[in-house]
Amino acid sequence: PEPPTPPPNEPGQTIIEPEPLVVPPELQYKPAATAPPQPGAPLVAPYAPSADSVRKRLVAGFRSAEAWQMTVAEGDVVEALTTHDDGWTECRKRDGTAGMVPTTYLADAPPPGPAPPPLLAGAAAAELQRDAVKTVRARLEALGRSERLAELVNGTRDYAAGALSASGLRNALADLLQDDAEAADLCGKFSKLVTDDAKRAALFEESTKPPSAPPPAPPKADDDFFAAVARDTAARRAREAAP
Repeated sequence: PEPPTPPPNEPGQTIIEPEPLVVPPELQYKPAATAPPQPGAPLVAPYAPSADSVRKRLVAGFRSAEAWQMTVAEGDVVEALTTHDDGWTECRKRDGTAGMVPTTYLADAPPPGPAPPPLLAGAAAAELQRDAVKTVRARLEALGRSERLAELVNGTRDYAAGALSASGLRNALADLLQDDAEAADLCGKFSKLVTDDAKRAALFEESTKPPSAPPPAPPKADDDFFAAVARDTAARRAREAAP
């Protein structure tokens, strides 16, 4: 319905207009002054783990089905922020993404490894790359497999693209060079050339792991039964003593 029409002013009636509301300056809203971002400055704060969080490792991958859940991959290391009684744990990744993950998918993560080396660039990066390729070429020539040098380039490209893990690259280099210790040393060198922080850290951590035990020697044609048992026992003890 239409609002009622106000009655006309009676003769001699004075209309008093309300005075405008005046807010004292000290009570007026003033937005906080913020300095404009500097060129090249990050738009978000750098990642920093919470003081009361716990590092956890995913024992299986999980794909979120709701907005409050978080997709994770097997082997990911996350911060466990809050564990709930309903079987979910609030977690956060290194990139700041947070969400719920099934508690049964989480296990204690190993302590963080040593800090990765800084990223090299320019002439220093080019010199390190030439030195690494020179080392690999000399080793392959000594093994009589110079034609496999391209496997070095393909392996490092696959790792940078995420198609090969840090341990996979080390195993590939160990197979190529027939020397796991030399493969670990190369992983340490190549880690200085990886632009992705997480991949650089993973490759450097892989380079710090002790060399694996050498495979047992193949049996000889003239070995008797007792010599074979002694050789296999020695090889087994060597593997058990390896860290």
